[in-house]
Amino acid sequence: MKKILSIFITITIIAILQSCNSKEVSLKLKNNSTYAVAFDSSLDTIPDSVSIDMDIFMRDQILPGKTVTMIKPGDSEGWLSLIQNSSNNKLNVFIMNIDTLKKYNDWTYIRKHKLYKRYEYPEEELNKKGWVIEYP
Repeated sequence: MKKILSIFITITIIAILQSCNSKEVSLKLKNNSTYAVAFDSSLDTIPDSVSIDMDIFMRDQILPGKTVTMIKPGDSEGWLSLIQNSSNNKLNVFIMNIDTLKKYNDWTYIRKHKLYKRYEYPEEELNKKGWVIEYP
């Protein structure tokens, strides 16, 4: 019985130590504008048209005055992994007015005419900001 208890305690301690070493961070977007916006990110400095789904943007819009936690699905390092794998070693963020998306409903047109705002953040800057991006 003591051996089982000892193994259980060892496994518990290892699990706790591994969770403390996790680099997962939470990214928040605070919409200080007077209109609803959509958020996207990319490994490149231009938005990736493959990741764009207008219905998702409409559903996940960020209303004026609201702060929303942005989820980065994937590996345990999430946003950090995106920065490390990006073409410029920064978090490339794209913010679009929901009314623009509704008006054109054509990602190719929106991208071609750059009807979005692009921001790039190195990890150090995000750390200073507490991983909160304020728009605008």
